[in-house]
Formats: sequence, structure tokens, C-alpha cells
Amino acid sequence: MGSTKVNVPPPPPISGEESALLKAQTSQLGTISDILKQSQGQQTEAQDLYKQLSGLYDKGPNGTFTLNQGKVDALRAQQEQYGALSDQISQLQSERYLKALKGELPVSEATLQKKGQDFNLLRENLARRGGGAIVGDTPEGAYGTSSAASQNLGEFNRTYALLQDAEARGELSAGGMGAAPGSTSLAAYGNSFNYSPSNLVPAYGSLASGYGAAAQPYAAQRNLTYQGQLQQAGLDSQRKMLPYQLLGEAAGVGAGYLAGRH
Repeated sequence: MGSTKVNVPPPPPISGEESALLKAQTSQLGTISDILKQSQGQQTEAQDLYKQLSGLYDKGPNGTFTLNQGKVDALRAQQEQYGALSDQISQLQSERYLKALKGELPVSEATLQKKGQDFNLLRENLARRGGGAIVGDTPEGAYGTSSAASQNLGEFNRTYALLQDAEARGELSAGGMGAAPGSTSLAAYGNSFNYSPSNLVPAYGSLASGYGAAAQPYAAQRNLTYQGQLQQAGLDSQRKMLPYQLLGEAAGVGAGYLAGRH
């Protein structure tokens, strides 16, 4: 009787192309690890530089920095004072903006001076041309002694009404945008060192993922090939067992026939 042992095939080896892709992926992952180490060192240097620029640390003889609490308290007091001044300025700006909304904002001194000068010039020109006179020292209470004088005075008042309205609208459009004088925060010094090797990590990570994705079809093909080999081994095993199954069935039929004769 022949052997019925089934020979299960070993998995197929990795192809050269897949091996190259996996090596490239491993190389990129190693590069990412090196970049992170460099970034960690740079961050340490940046922190030391920040401590020097802040003026809040005392540098020891061994190069270490110790926080000076007295300097920190002084800086906090300055910031509180600056915050109080900023709040006061913001309040004044808000009040001015509210007056502009209500139409209660005073006209600027420059506009008032120009309005007075133009009014005097208008009265002088009318008097010289003999087109009547404008009586009054201010535009608000003045009147013309002739239709031409009244017309010129009316145009003058309408023009300056528009100028004053534009001045108020300019205040509204500004919206209290003016702010207290700014100062450069200490964080700005730390943020000035924006470059870091870690900025390269996403690019290398994408490249490593790309190599993995490129190797995926090779792995899938190997799996399909191996599944086919396993199926073929199973079929070969069934074919080897078939003669023995037939002999067993024939022996069973013969034994039944002999038992029936007795």
C-alpha cells in the first residue's frame, strides 16, 4: 500500500521587487527616527536661547538656567499695568464709537477751523461781487440779504454737513479699531525659530507609506499563489486516497453479500 502522506507546500518566498520596496520603507522609517532625534536637540537649543532672551533666567557656570522669581514678579506687575492701560484706552474708544453711532460725536477742531475760514471767505467774495451780504459771525446763525447770498449760504451749509457726516462715518467704519500700543511678547522670540527638522517628518512618512502601499500587491499575489498551492495539494491528496476508498467500499459490499447467503 502506497503512502498517503500529504506534502503541504511551503509559502512562496518574497520577490526581489517586494524585498526592495520593504527595504526602502525601512530606510525611510530610519530617516524619520533620525529627524526626530535632531528635532529634539534643536528644541533643547531653542529653549536655552529663549531663556537667554527672556531675561528671566540666571545662567549658572555649568550652562544651566535657573528661573529668577523676582524678575518674573516684576514682569507680571508690568503686564498688569499694561493691561489696565489697555482696558482704559479700549473704554475710551468704545465711548467715542457709541457717540458716533448716536450722532453726538463732536466735529474735529481741524474741520471747525476750516469751516470758519471758508465761511469768512464766502462772505468776503459775496460782498466784493455785490451779490448781497451774509449777516452773522457763524454759519449756524447767519442769513443772506439776497436770494444769491441765501443760495450760497445754503450750499455752504450742505457741503459742511456732508463733510461732518463723512467724518462721523469714518469713525464708525474704523469701529474703534485703534488699540493700545503693542509690545513684543516673550513667546514671539520662541516662535521666531520656526524651522525644525520635524517639519520634514510628514513628507518622509508619506514616502514610507507609499513604499508600503507599493509592496502590498506583491504580498497579495504571494497569498493567492500560496492558496492555490494549498488547494492543489488537497486535490492531490484526494486523488491518492481514492483507490483506497474504492477498495473499502468493495470490501463492504462483499461482506454484505456473504452475510446474506448465510
